[in-house]
Amino acid sequence: KSIGYDRDEFLLMRIDEINPADRSKIVSEKHRELMELGRNTIETVHVCKDGSEIPVEVNARVIEFGGRKAVLCFARDISERKQAQLIREQFFDAMEQMDAGFVIWDPEGKFVFCNNYFRELQGTAAKYLEPGLAFEDFIRKIAASGNIAIPAGEEARWIEERIRNFQ
Repeated sequence: KSIGYDRDEFLLMRIDEINPADRSKIVSEKHRELMELGRNTIETVHVCKDGSEIPVEVNARVIEFGGRKAVLCFARDISERKQAQLIREQFFDAMEQMDAGFVIWDPEGKFVFCNNYFRELQGTAAKYLEPGLAFEDFIRKIAASGNIAIPAGEEARWIEERIRNFQ
């Protein structure tokens, strides 16, 4: 129904009637893989009755039906997922264009992302910026790196202050 055909219309259709012509080669290749492996999942596009297109994820499996091989497919509309991916890509691209350091830590204090400007500001400590790195661990690595002039004997206070300010 989401592509505009009623049940009876849809059951009479061939796969090439809901896949755009420019995707037929890819669909044919994936169909061969499906027949070899017995199951497959692909992302493609379905053409709606009104001519519009929607991105879908198709999970297919070879089954036996009435004593013959058949293919059972489930197609899921992934428009929202594709839109979210696009927004995420645009966000990260915009952060890379900033002339300022930008970093994201998750609610548990784990590193998620930083732009190149922020990474460059960290000097040799930038090599530790990997997803999942705890903020506290990163601050300790910065303190130990020598990139920041911390008065002798003040390292522990400097680290505690940054952790307190982060929380």
